[in-house]
Amino acid sequence: MIFQLNLAAVATAASQTIWRHAKPIFLRDRFLLPCAGFLGVILLWWIIAIANHELMPTPAEELIANLDYILHPFFQRGGT
Repeated sequence: MIFQLNLAAVATAASQTIWRHAKPIFLRDRFLLPCAGFLGVILLWWIIAIANHELMPTPAEELIANLDYILHPFFQRGGT
C-alpha cells in the first residue's frame, strides 16, 4: 500500500516536471513562431512595396484604405 502511494507521488511529480519543461516549447510552437511568421510576411510585403511602389501599396496604406471594411464587415454597400 505504501509502495503504491509512493509510485503515485513520483508519477505526479514527474508529470509536473515534464509540464514545466514542455510549457515553453508549447508556447513557442503555438504562439511565438506563428507571430514571427506573420510579421515576416508583413515585413516582406513592406520591403517589396517600398522598392516598387507602383506594384503594390504599403501595409499601412492598405489598412487606411480598407479601415471601413475592417470595422464594418457586414454593412450592405449595394450589389456586387
